[in-house]
Amino acid sequence: MNKRSTVGLGIALSLAVAGCSMMKKPASSGGGDSGGGGGVPLGDTMADAVVYERGASFTAPAGCHTSSYARLAIPAGEPITLELAVTSPKDESCISFWFLNQNGGDGGLSAEACSTKSPFTYQVTAQEGASYLQVSEAGVCQGATVQVSIK
Repeated sequence: MNKRSTVGLGIALSLAVAGCSMMKKPASSGGGDSGGGGGVPLGDTMADAVVYERGASFTAPAGCHTSSYARLAIPAGEPITLELAVTSPKDESCISFWFLNQNGGDGGLSAEACSTKSPFTYQVTAQEGASYLQVSEAGVCQGATVQVSIK
C-alpha cells in the first residue's frame, strides 16, 4: 500500500469513528419526570450524565451490562434518600447500581436491587465536587426498568 492510500484510509477511518461518536443520544439537564428539560433520563458516561436535583424522579430502561449515569446536583455533605424500584417484563430482573464521587470512586453505596424484592430505600451523603448514580442491569438481561426518586 502506498503512502497516499494509507493517508486516505486513515482519514476515512477517522471520519467514520467521529460519525459514530456523534450518534450518541443527547443528554439533557433536569431529565425524566422532574419537569425540567425532558429528553433521555440517563447519560451514557459520567461526562454526559443527566443532572437531577432533590425532589426529582426518573424512569429509565437499565442497559444490559451497559452502565448509564445520573448526576445529583446536591451540595456536598447533605443527606440524600434514594428510593429505587425495579420492574421487569419477564422473570426476576436485577439492577446493579453504585453511588459514585466525582472521580467515579466509591461514594458510599454499591448494591443490587431485584424486581421481586422491590422497592428499596437507601441513605447516602452527597459527595464533594459531584455525586453520580450508575445503573446497569445485572445477570441475565430481562429488559428491566428502574424508577428512582431523589429526596
